[in-house]
Order: sequence, then structure tokens, then C-alpha cells
Amino acid sequence: MRLTEQKKASLGVVSQGVKVTNFDLRRLMAEIAIDVGSMVQARQFYGDISVSQDTPRHLSGDPAILKKIVLGLVNHSLSSLDVGGVTIRVAPGGHDVEGGCVLNITVTDTSIGMLPEELDEIFIPSRQHGDYVDQREKKSELFYVRELARLLDGNLSVHSAFGWGTRYSLSVAMHGAAMHVSNWD
Repeated sequence: MRLTEQKKASLGVVSQGVKVTNFDLRRLMAEIAIDVGSMVQARQFYGDISVSQDTPRHLSGDPAILKKIVLGLVNHSLSSLDVGGVTIRVAPGGHDVEGGCVLNITVTDTSIGMLPEELDEIFIPSRQHGDYVDQREKKSELFYVRELARLLDGNLSVHSAFGWGTRYSLSVAMHGAAMHVSNWD
């Protein structure tokens, strides 16, 4: 089973391209916090978001795609939980070769984690038929989230150990951010 067209559109997997604009990271994270709050409250989990003080506030990039990536990862994490919740951390990762800020975003969950063989297949969209439709759709969702990260020239990786939860790590350069940096105050 493939993701429905509606699901693809909600993840932004339509040929729309990247729209680079200046944006306020504080405002974007507040929007994400509202959405995450609704998601975790509906499922009776917790959600925690923090942004490192030394993270630039004003950046240049595509905030809509960045938001879709983070919410896609949170949604995937929540679908794997029985108890607990998710934590989102945002921190700078230095500067890219063009002088822009590299933004590191991690989404960590309290799930049971994954076995090594599951990690090998986490970003492969499943096209086979079988009894595990939900598992295939979850894999496909992560495939499309990673494709969104690639649209931003970002890197999305996953770290997990069975019994210890899962951490998704996104590193993405915010183009021209060095010219638009200001403090959080």
C-alpha cells in the first residue's frame, strides 16, 4: 500500500519546490509547539521542545518544509509509543561552506526502540503486500520525510537501540543565515 495522495500532500510531497524566505525561528517553533501539543494531548503523551540560546533566531530557508519534516517525525514517533512522549531539541551546528547556519534538530521518543535490521529498512518505502499495512505506511512516511529533508539539502538519520527509544536527527543549512542572525532577546 502506498501513501494516499492526501497524506503525500500533507507531507508536502508535491512538486512545489523550495521557497526560500527569511523567517523567525522562535515563531516557527511556537507554531510547531502548538501542533505538537495537540498531537500529544490527544494521545495522552508528553511533548517537550527546547531551542538552544545560541541558535540564530532569524534564518533564511523554507520554514514550511522544515515544519513538515519536524511534524512528520513527531507523528511517526507518537505512532510508535505506548507510554511516554517526544522531545524536540534545536541547536546550531556551526556554519556551512557558504557562511549559513547549520541547524540541528533532534526528535527523540520513548518508544521501545528498533532492532538493527529495522534500522536498515527505516527509510525504504515498502511496496510488498502483507498483513502489516500500518508498518508499511509508517516506513513510507519516513521515506517522504527524508525526501523533504533532501529538498533542503539536509541530512536525516536515525539512531535507536531496542529498549531505549529512537532519536531522529536532522541537519540542514539555512542559506544566507549569517546575514540574518540576531539574538533571542
